[in-house]
Amino acid sequence: MHLKSELSFINNGKKIFGELYLPSIHDDKKIPIVIISHGFNSNSKRVEPYAKIIADNGFAVYTFDFIGGGNDIKSDGSIMDMSVLTEASDLELILNEIRKLIFIDTNNIILMGLSQGGLVSTYVGCKNENYIKKMILFYPAYNIRDESKIRLDNADQYENEFKVQDAVVSRKYGIDALSFDIYDLMKNFDKSVLILHGDKDEIVPISYSEKACNILKNSKLYKIKNGIHGFKGTTFVIAVRELLKFLNN
Repeated sequence: MHLKSELSFINNGKKIFGELYLPSIHDDKKIPIVIISHGFNSNSKRVEPYAKIIADNGFAVYTFDFIGGGNDIKSDGSIMDMSVLTEASDLELILNEIRKLIFIDTNNIILMGLSQGGLVSTYVGCKNENYIKKMILFYPAYNIRDESKIRLDNADQYENEFKVQDAVVSRKYGIDALSFDIYDLMKNFDKSVLILHGDKDEIVPISYSEKACNILKNSKLYKIKNGIHGFKGTTFVIAVRELLKFLNN
């Protein structure tokens, strides 16, 4: 069992809606925490099944809606103002605020991210390595840079909007994605990383995660057979089994 309460923050005058899950039974020791970042045009409700299971296994969990992160968010902001870097700013602020909570074990903070949230978690984790213990990444969207380059190369220079999956984003989304190379940031990161990726993923090819595991010094790629972009049913059960094994190792 677990307890859940709202815990929101402010970044540049805009509200980040979030919720903190705590295991209902724990001793006086400080609690390890998993911070979960949702994917593109999504929200924290989509990661709630993972949060509940992790909290029931003795970890604190923080879930939140990125500012402008999707159409059904409780945070402020428009998706037209969102980019990987604005989301990184949100996550970095959250990481700093979570570290101030007196009941949290600041030596055991884990970043977990799904798809674009996996890319953002990698970006923030690599820049704040001293503050985190591990990363768990589900089908991380390391292809956003390549996809953005294609869109911008094929666009008129005055074009300000782009369709990405089922959403419309601004030119800033693409420009910010091109402003860094996530693989360069990985080179000096040596904390433990678990990547889970389905071998039938058509949105983010598994080759992007394979490349990441060749660069990250202390990483494991678990390939989920017949897994697509988003784990359900059997693939969800496998993902939960592997992430709990990794958390408790």
